[in-house]
Amino acid sequence: MIKIISCILLVFASTYSFACKDPLYKDKYQITNFSGYSDVIVARIITSKHNDDEMYSPLMSFDAAVLEKIKGALTPNQVIHVSAKIEDPRAACPLYFKENSTYLLLLERQEGELQISRFSFPIESNNEHFSSYLSQVKSGINIH
Repeated sequence: MIKIISCILLVFASTYSFACKDPLYKDKYQITNFSGYSDVIVARIITSKHNDDEMYSPLMSFDAAVLEKIKGALTPNQVIHVSAKIEDPRAACPLYFKENSTYLLLLERQEGELQISRFSFPIESNNEHFSSYLSQVKSGINIH
């Protein structure tokens, strides 16, 4: 009986270990070094494509309208196309963006193409920490 219970527990534990984890939003924004990001913006998502054939429907790409430039060459009202960076997930959930919602985004350029990492902690404007994170990011990039 103990062996059966142990086997059942192992099955549940191994299934849980493969589950992805959403980022925890605390008082401090988790990124403080922005040198690896070519563009930091606030943008409204126009369209968002996800791969529904894979577990967790990972983000493939999205189109967005830039509302505010914090760092980089992008300009307000510019419409951009961004691809999801291909990376080892390390148990972090893939990104998911709601169309017509506004987000703080940290983007990278790879061979001229804008990409977003699942580890860049994008945050939707309706999150209670959005304004604080936006201020922290601007201070970290030395914009006042």
